[in-house]
Amino acid sequence: MEHFSHKQYFDLLHYNSSILFVHEKGLCKPENFHLHINHYYEIYVYISGDVDYIADDKYYALEQGDIIVINPYKVHKAVVKSECCYERFYLLIPVNSFDKLTVNPLSPIVQLAPSAGCLISAQAEQRQRLTDILYRI
Repeated sequence: MEHFSHKQYFDLLHYNSSILFVHEKGLCKPENFHLHINHYYEIYVYISGDVDYIADDKYYALEQGDIIVINPYKVHKAVVKSECCYERFYLLIPVNSFDKLTVNPLSPIVQLAPSAGCLISAQAEQRQRLTDILYRI
């Protein structure tokens, strides 16, 4: 299987703080994934593969459509348990993306995530709706 990667930048508010939307699918090996930090928010959506996730000192066994919200400067990584076809979507959102708005649209997600330990797990119907939307972007 060939590796597929689609990257799209959105500068929604024209503030020079582009949001990166990524869809990746391909054969992955465990040794290719390492702990790292980002200087932006990451919203990660798991689709498939023999993969779990470590974020903010917690280990998550993932199900299709699970969302992990990773705040800036938090250590995280995908745990690829065996060589597999791994598919995921993620958004990388600069911290200052919404500074000029009176309401930050990320606030509800960022506030919800800590109570769930970074993981947002929806009902099956909501998961399917989310993945359908992501594939259309």
